[in-house]
Amino acid sequence: MQLATLPKLNSLKSYFLRLFVILVFLGASVALAIFFGSTDAWNNWIILESRLPHVLGALIAGSALALCGHFMQWLFRNPLAGPSVLGVTNGASLGMALIVLLPGTVGNLIGSQLIASFLGAFVVLILMASMSRKFTNVTALLVVGMLLAHLTGAIETILLRSATDGARTTFVFWGMGSLDALQTKQLPLLFIGGLVPVLPLCFYSKAMHAYALGDEIAMTSGVHVGRLRLFFFLCIGVSVATITAFCGPLVFVGFVTPHLARIYVGSGSLKKLNTIVPLTGAIFLVLADVCSRYYGLPINAVLALAGLPIMIYLLLYSKYAQAWIS
Repeated sequence: MQLATLPKLNSLKSYFLRLFVILVFLGASVALAIFFGSTDAWNNWIILESRLPHVLGALIAGSALALCGHFMQWLFRNPLAGPSVLGVTNGASLGMALIVLLPGTVGNLIGSQLIASFLGAFVVLILMASMSRKFTNVTALLVVGMLLAHLTGAIETILLRSATDGARTTFVFWGMGSLDALQTKQLPLLFIGGLVPVLPLCFYSKAMHAYALGDEIAMTSGVHVGRLRLFFFLCIGVSVATITAFCGPLVFVGFVTPHLARIYVGSGSLKKLNTIVPLTGAIFLVLADVCSRYYGLPINAVLALAGLPIMIYLLLYSKYAQAWIS
């Protein structure tokens, strides 16, 4: 009996050691983000009103997007899936385009751009949720998401052609992603709408393990596949819609960080991953935000420059990633 419990105890010790290391690394990343920025000046306004909202926003958005990507990859049984697969990001982009690029003064009203982005994302979310009830094959849903992305892109191109230079600039800069617009009073809304919706999904580890083996096995295990998929779509969609509305379309966070977390702790236990994945996403976005502010680069450029080489390495050279993908 004692010999049988030794592997489990060693596994728990290894997990808690890895958890402690990543928490220390997260604390160091937060300290770095607070102490370093685009200026060496040091006062209460810079710390409390400028850098702190950046750091807290990056922690919330990074954790939520990483969880969204993590669950999307399990839900679609596809390691290349990410938060943008549902088309919610494209819906937010279209909502932003309609409010900014169309002639008129509505786009200048306080909060109108944020509301338009969220409504655009929410409309696409409802559409995808209805599609998930019609198409039981997740591959078909991926195709629907791609078609919606092309449709929204075509509409945005038409709007960009007829928009003013100022409107084009506003829309293009929003598309680069940014945490600059975050204010301290907005952080509770970002937390409630961005992170809270995906937290309940962490308690569906047993159902997700059964789901990963296929729909038939999941149903024989007592999992209602359709309801599970719809619930996950709604939670992930609301989270992505909120984050995109506040921060713009942030790339690679939900795509890369779940893979890094799986390599760090393994993919055998969803419960362990549900803890490590959001911490990995938070570190990734916090460090990207530090580089963005320090060098004056768009955050999506930093995320792409960091995320793309990591993803190429994982796909080509990581034996673990190749085994999981196959």
